[in-house]
Amino acid sequence: MEKENKENLAYFWGLLSGMIFIGTLWIIAKSMGI
Repeated sequence: MEKENKENLAYFWGLLSGMIFIGTLWIIAKSMGI
């Protein structure tokens, strides 16, 4: 049970950081007028 929780957490944080990264790139692109 403990191992499964850790894997789910890692997946969640990976997804979250990926979304933040893409969002930041999108904001930069928008501000540059791309």
